[in-house]
Amino acid sequence: MVATAVGRVHDKIGFVIEINVTADELVRILLAAPEVSRVCILDSAGVGIPGSNRLIAGVWPVDTYEVCDEDPRQILSVLDVAERNRLPCIFTLGYDLGKRFEPQLNASISSSEPYVFLAIFDTLIVHDYDTARTFVTGPKDKTEAFIGLCDGPKFEPGEFGNTTYGSDHTREDYMAAVDRIKEFIAWGDTYQTNLTQQISSHLSNGMPPE
Repeated sequence: MVATAVGRVHDKIGFVIEINVTADELVRILLAAPEVSRVCILDSAGVGIPGSNRLIAGVWPVDTYEVCDEDPRQILSVLDVAERNRLPCIFTLGYDLGKRFEPQLNASISSSEPYVFLAIFDTLIVHDYDTARTFVTGPKDKTEAFIGLCDGPKFEPGEFGNTTYGSDHTREDYMAAVDRIKEFIAWGDTYQTNLTQQISSHLSNGMPPE
């Protein structure tokens, strides 16, 4: 594995180092390495949409916040924390968040998920699908630790024997549903649709669910 220093980009972030790992290898390292106890991943999967050509992962967060408070002001104050830190953050907003700003809708809230989850990072790994290049940036000790993980043993598909999996959709059915959704969007009937599928797998030879 080759690591190349590229330069300094931000006083709070540190150096940018190029590492020789593919996107698939990067994801396996992030999810399998016990040293990476908490990670957030944003992955465009290289879909080809302009501006959507990257995989961005945050590791070893500086701080995390989960907000389940019913006071909208408390919920929004978490986003102010990210602004004050001036560090990269990855956050999610729950589907029920908007209902907290509409009192008449509060009774319909049933989810146990937090309204806001936010993680603040000083160490990021970025893979560019267009150039097939991967970079890690952060404090020296963390970047060196992550480079060490990349140099270590990697989980390879098939290491635990043959594992079978399947979906409740055929590829043809799934792509037909995608085309149908595109038609609904073009007609103005919807602006977003979550098309899901159930994937089941048989784990063999003691392969862990992780």
